Parts: sequence; C-alpha cells; structure tokens
Amino acid sequence: MSGGLGLGIQDLSVRFGSLEVLRSISVELTSGVTALLGVNGAGKSTLLRVLAGLLAPTAGTVRLGERGLRQSRGAVLRKVGYLPESSPLPPYLTPLEYLEMVATLRDQPTDRASLLAQLEPLGVAEHGGRLIGDLSLGLRRRSALAGALLGDPPVLLLDEPLSGLDVESARAMRHRLSERARSGAVVLWATHRMEMVESLATRVLVVHGGRVHCDGSPMALRQGVDRPGASFEEVFFGLLALPRAGD
Repeated sequence: MSGGLGLGIQDLSVRFGSLEVLRSISVELTSGVTALLGVNGAGKSTLLRVLAGLLAPTAGTVRLGERGLRQSRGAVLRKVGYLPESSPLPPYLTPLEYLEMVATLRDQPTDRASLLAQLEPLGVAEHGGRLIGDLSLGLRRRSALAGALLGDPPVLLLDEPLSGLDVESARAMRHRLSERARSGAVVLWATHRMEMVESLATRVLVVHGGRVHCDGSPMALRQGVDRPGASFEEVFFGLLALPRAGD
C-alpha cells in the first residue's frame, strides 16, 4: 500500500550550459492527483525526470518522506512509478514478459497470476501473451502504465499518460489513476488535456519559464482569474497572464 508518503522538492534547479530549465522550484506534494501544466518547454518533463532519478539536478533536494533521493537513491526509487511521455517498450516481449522484468527489478512476485492481476484493471490481461510490437498504441501505453503501477508505489510520475489514446484506453487509465490517488498515492500528472483537469485533479501546479507560476485547487485557480464559465484551457492562459505567485 502507499503509506501516505509525501514528496518534497526544495530549491530545485536544472541548468544545461547557460540554459536554466528549472529555477529554484520548491513544493510539497501529498496524496491525490496533481496536474502539472505548462506550455511546451516550461520544464515539466525535466522536473519529472529529476524526480524519477533519471537526471541529476544542478542544485536542490528531493525527498520521499524522510529519505533524500541523493542519499537513499535505491530505496526512494523503488517507491516511484514513472511513465515517460514516450514509453518505448521492447517490441519483442509480451506484456507479461515486460511486467516480469519490472517485477524482478522491484523485488515483486513474478508468478503469472500476480502479473495478470496487474494487467486486468487496465484491460490488457487478454492481450498479455501477444508481442508488444503487435499491440495498438493504447494497449502499449496501458502496458507501460501497468509497469509503472506494479507494486503499488506511493509516488506516480506520469508524463502525458493519455496522449494518443482512444476513448476506452483513456477511460481505463483515468479510472486506475483515481483509484491509486484514493488509496493515498502521490500522483503527479503532466498533461495538455485541459478538459480533464477539473474532473481528475485535486491540485494544479502551473510551471512557466522553469518556475512554479501558481499552485492551487482547480476551483481556486478558476476563481483567481474570475472566469466562471470559461474552459480550463482559457483559465490556464489567464493564469499565465497574471504575475507569478510570490512576486
């Protein structure tokens, strides 16, 4: 189970040469779905890569509960499920074989029944023996999400998990993410699907120019731009026109 651990980010910065991609980001993430919003190049994917342990920050710290990512890297990352925007799974494996590989790395059960139980809620169990290369985009993405969810990690980092999915696949993913959030998981969901933010997320983090531009519930942010009948996409661009929180 998740255990209700929080994810703490303190003064996090990432620089590539003279380009500062993330600038002193500080935020505490708790259980529930947090939508991570921003225009292309705002730093969303970079932030997720740092939190997933794939990119070392130039400065700052990340901790899960009382454990720091730098000091307890292995222990922390075993509690994190990460789904990158592009999740190329080995096409020569089946979903069951892919999950067996992930389960082995995470010290989770590798028997067929346990692996099928991971695929079932996402509607992939009946395709578990087919080659991943022969599956549709939706089934491949759902298989990748099953790998991220394996072992019920208390933190989920998801980069555009609904991108390119059909209605059925998107519905299965939304349902599974809501379940994990209700069980106490921290779900950080980077998305451009503005129309889904208010139905799925309890918190919104807007990143702009590598900084946290604003942070709050969807309702609070909507009230902040005073656009009660607007789409959330219009709310989002209205937020970008406001001064950054704290300035």
